[in-house]
Amino acid sequence: MKFLWEKRNYLLGIIIVLLLFWIFKNDNYTRSFNFNDKKITYVFYENINKHDVYNKIKEIYQKYEDYSLTLNGKLDNDMRSFLEYGRILYGKTNGVIDITGGEYEAKLKNYKIVKGRLKDKIDFNIDGILASYATSEVIDYFNLKGIKKYIINVDGDVIAGYDKDGYNVSLHDLDKSLLKIVSLSNKSISNMNESKSTFGEGLYDSIWVISDDVLTSNMLANYLYSLPISEGKEVSSKFSSEVLWFYDGEFEMTENFSNYFVKNL
Repeated sequence: MKFLWEKRNYLLGIIIVLLLFWIFKNDNYTRSFNFNDKKITYVFYENINKHDVYNKIKEIYQKYEDYSLTLNGKLDNDMRSFLEYGRILYGKTNGVIDITGGEYEAKLKNYKIVKGRLKDKIDFNIDGILASYATSEVIDYFNLKGIKKYIINVDGDVIAGYDKDGYNVSLHDLDKSLLKIVSLSNKSISNMNESKSTFGEGLYDSIWVISDDVLTSNMLANYLYSLPISEGKEVSSKFSSEVLWFYDGEFEMTENFSNYFVKNL
């Protein structure tokens, strides 16, 4: 009788340990907030210092609030780095991404700083790239702290941290109908459509770009939205990225985009 009692307690102990392990493994921490009229959501799938991590995330995004106005004020090192990033994007996209709204050649290509400020005032157009730029800085912080398991949704663009099975991400049309589901691990996927485009009219209903990092996927989504597919395939291959174009109810994609499809859903 004593043996049966001890055996039952032993089995009960194993069940409790397994249950606690399952709860811990499946526990997640979610926070959402708005940044420049964009909804941003973070979901963590590992144990983190919630207070410190969330405060650091907010600190980074708050630094970039209203940047289109503050860039015409006194420039700190972060602002100068962002201006350089804008110049890099202009060159990589043949002028499609122009954060000056058409004044790049006159005001930003060889810009001058007088008493810590831009000599020429610029009407900045940065809404299409600012959130991804700030998010990239957050990811640098995660890498520094060893935070690996997370999903970030930035107004429909998704950055997936590490997971051995991948995180499922839904691709939706403008009318919110489900088109495809992809599985991502340590990848970023950016979407561009007419409601999000800030750098000119596009040729497609929507496009999605999968890259290794959010800066690349965001840049290509903005750039390829206005390029013919043949050119888009050539450009994306240079950045080791995959692209899905959706127009007139049909899909076209680069060679390996389908490798990310979730096939059993």
